[in-house]
Amino acid sequence: MPTITIDVPENVPIERIKRKIQKLITEERLKWELFEKAKEELNLTEEDLKDFEKAREEAWKGIKKKYGL
Repeated sequence: MPTITIDVPENVPIERIKRKIQKLITEERLKWELFEKAKEELNLTEEDLKDFEKAREEAWKGIKKKYGL
């Protein structure tokens, strides 16, 4: 498993940051597991996945534009 090193300001409680990061990692792992399972269940082809990625990028562009990101 890869390791990420971050700089935490001295006045920020490290334990709180660690808990938030662990929660995020758990959520992301679950999302990817669900995605992989859905991909298998739907028998998506590489072309389907490319189309899906294109649609996701288009949706993300709209969100970024809406919120000025």
